[in-house]
Amino acid sequence: MSAIAFFDFDETLIVGNSGNLWIRRELKAGHITTWQFLRAAVWMARYKLGWASMDDAIRTAIGSLRGLSERELRARTRAFYAEEVRMLYRTGARPALERHRTRGDRVVLLTASSIYLSELVQEDLELDDVLCNRFEIDAEGLHTGEAVGALCFGAGKLPYAEAYARSRGVSLDDCYFYTDSYSDLPVLERIGHPAPAHRGRAAPLADRVVGRSSRAAHSCRCSRRLSDPRRQPAKHGPEAGLLGSRVDVTPQPRRCSGARRSRASFHSLHAEPTPRGRRPRRTDGGAGGDVPGAGAEQDPAAPR
Repeated sequence: MSAIAFFDFDETLIVGNSGNLWIRRELKAGHITTWQFLRAAVWMARYKLGWASMDDAIRTAIGSLRGLSERELRARTRAFYAEEVRMLYRTGARPALERHRTRGDRVVLLTASSIYLSELVQEDLELDDVLCNRFEIDAEGLHTGEAVGALCFGAGKLPYAEAYARSRGVSLDDCYFYTDSYSDLPVLERIGHPAPAHRGRAAPLADRVVGRSSRAAHSCRCSRRLSDPRRQPAKHGPEAGLLGSRVDVTPQPRRCSGARRSRASFHSLHAEPTPRGRRPRRTDGGAGGDVPGAGAEQDPAAPR
């Protein structure tokens, strides 16, 4: 039976955080005020320091969409993706997707990003499905300021993954999850093949999550030691670097002209994720979150 490979988006498939890029763009275009920009920036900073949950910030952001046309937001998101996001995919992103397709696995985006951005990623990368944040739209095509169903973020991603796997008749023990973020720890603890995606923020996940033979011991140690996102290990785990640290500059169809490219140029790995309890041979010599926005399969309780 084929498995499911779930992929986070920000700092996993791409280099950078689309949420940060989005609020800067919205400020420059005059769609948000300086106060709204500063408030969002403070929330993100507090979240990175482990001082705040992003749930409230995401709900506040969704609430700010009240009265905005869905058509307008889709158009703005499409321009944003083409001009600032599409060129940020990591060197190992497409190869990792292709490896799973070759095995017959389904490849699914599991992200806190909006449905508008997620659908563009799905189209570009030819993903099977997206599990993300969706918004209520009234009869006039305007946002109500409310989310559809539960938020798809952090621990909230786990019910989405469970429901989707169940709808496909697949056990999460046979599935994969690529992510950079400690906030995704609940999913990593439950998934059969956790795959910390690259160096940097994924280092604690690579050191603490992969290779635990006992799920109970793994859960206890990881929950305690990753409770503080500021904690950084002395070395990176062997699975850090699965998707690479560089931007993929390989020409892709429909790439927008004149788009800026990141100059990040770190060492990248293209290793396979490994099941729990088995560490792979090192190949690197020991070196080494989202804007708010398919289908009934995401959340059985959520309307389409």
